[in-house]
Amino acid sequence: MVSLLNSLLLYARLQKPAALESVSVQATFEQAKTDLADQLAASKATVSAGVLPTVIGDPDRLYQLLLNLMANSNKFRRADEAPRIAVSAVEGPSEWTFCVEDNGIGVEAEYSSIIFEAFQRLHSQAAF
Repeated sequence: MVSLLNSLLLYARLQKPAALESVSVQATFEQAKTDLADQLAASKATVSAGVLPTVIGDPDRLYQLLLNLMANSNKFRRADEAPRIAVSAVEGPSEWTFCVEDNGIGVEAEYSSIIFEAFQRLHSQAAF
């Protein structure tokens, strides 16, 4: 119950307007990786990143995004191999495109519209 309440509080905070500032995505990635170190070590995950830029954004939201994507990559892994997670960024004409790739179980195209909605799951908690 405490975990659910904390998740609801975090979700409510993320609904506020963003406070934009200069954010080192490299440092944000390193912090998220450090915060997940125990989980990543337990699964023998390999986590890597190319050179990540500094962007204008909300540092809390960028951190939460990277943390959640890396945690999900680690959590929804194949049973027969250690997770591999790679974070990269490509500069476009007026924006950066970020990619978090993994060797996990993947998501069928038919479920792609719901996986990023709050409190939605494709699998039971017992499965993962």
